[in-house]
Amino acid sequence: MPYFQGPTTGYVFHYVGGKLRHEGPGATFWYMRFNSTIAVVPTNLQDASFVFHDVSSDQQTVTCQGQFSYRFAQPAQAVKTLNLTVNPNTGAHVATDMDKLSQRLGNAVRLAASAEIQKRNLATNLRDFSEFSQQILERVKQDPALTESGIEVLTVSVLSVQPIPEVAKALEAEFREGLLRKADEAIYARRAASVDEERKIKEKELATELAIAEGKKKLIEQEGQNAISQAEARGKALEIESQYKNDQLKAELDLWNTMDAAHIAALGFRMLGAKGANNLTITSEVLSALLTAKPPAETDAEV
Repeated sequence: MPYFQGPTTGYVFHYVGGKLRHEGPGATFWYMRFNSTIAVVPTNLQDASFVFHDVSSDQQTVTCQGQFSYRFAQPAQAVKTLNLTVNPNTGAHVATDMDKLSQRLGNAVRLAASAEIQKRNLATNLRDFSEFSQQILERVKQDPALTESGIEVLTVSVLSVQPIPEVAKALEAEFREGLLRKADEAIYARRAASVDEERKIKEKELATELAIAEGKKKLIEQEGQNAISQAEARGKALEIESQYKNDQLKAELDLWNTMDAAHIAALGFRMLGAKGANNLTITSEVLSALLTAKPPAETDAEV
């Protein structure tokens, strides 16, 4: 009697004469070949990919590519709708229902994805294709055929949405032109910033020159004021000095006026001797005048 050992990633159903005898994940049992049927429902995640062509809302053909993951959430329900009988010797499924199931799920995902693609224009599909994966998943989960088969789709990932080659070339050209325009704008912005900075520097230099000129002007004004003040001070000093000299000269003259001619002549002779005069000639007229000269007091009295 052969012995069957189920895989750890499979839920095993053992039927004998059409009646369920054993079931469970990785179930093991003895069986008779002639009256036993063994079905294995995979419990591990199953991955499948999809690719199809569709038309966006602005009548542009695109190619959508992605993948999805699913599992058998209810093995008992799945074994009722799918032929998952295995060869006990090899463990391989004898029918092609698993392949057909992948195709069926791919069609469901394609319908859901197509509905999302047709709602959007080309630019939105190319830019935001990764964002509507969740909407596709929600649509697929609402398929009653999957629920009846005990299948749960876990993830749907849209990997790319591509336009036809001609449109792609046109978009690339437009994108390149956009990049070139942005590069030119960046260059112009840098030049404008450079000119603006240069203008600010010149303004600062001009402001510095104006400040220096204003400082020089104030310095010149101050120097002029100082010169005026110095001149006024010098004028006052000279005026005081002149007044002092005048007073001194007047005092000297007043002193000379109090002296008689003989004294004045004597002082004159003395001064000449002090200055080194070696010879002095005095005429008789001068001598007579000196001897007959009256003192200032007598002269004033006679007057």
